[in-house]
Amino acid sequence: VLTPLLASPTVTTSGYDLKTAMRLLAEAGVTLQGLGIDALLASYLLDAGRSSYPLESIALEHLGYKAMTEEALLGRGAKAIDFAALPPDNVCVFACERADVALQVSAPLQAALDEAGLATVYRSLEQPLIPVLAEMEARGVKIDSAALGQLSHRLEGELTAATDRIYALAGEP
Repeated sequence: VLTPLLASPTVTTSGYDLKTAMRLLAEAGVTLQGLGIDALLASYLLDAGRSSYPLESIALEHLGYKAMTEEALLGRGAKAIDFAALPPDNVCVFACERADVALQVSAPLQAALDEAGLATVYRSLEQPLIPVLAEMEARGVKIDSAALGQLSHRLEGELTAATDRIYALAGEP
């Protein structure tokens, strides 16, 4: 039912981690088009120094809203249960809240990107990479292990030389 909307380039789809959504939808035969604000990607652009960007933190920061966490839904540790073991109504409430929060946070994130002068970077550089990275994750990438080994060896040598120079300049390790 949603395929025509998700596949339409004229319908804007905002969300959280659109790359993963794009990859999972592609596995189901749906090509996600009309990418809007990705809360995960926009949050990363706005504060690249953080170690993680959970939707719950983004919602609290930009909406003042405390969203339900997976841990609150599933529990933690040995008592944690799997999503598959939850009643469908519980999963539905959690999923709908996440979708709603991702949509609601898109306007404040767009405003923050505009204010920080990062809207053009988002639209022209980061957003176009979403489908590229999704396809790379789906297909994998070839690695030239010999070339990678040579690069690693060269960089180790450069690091050793730089370390030795720093120690010489400092007069001690």
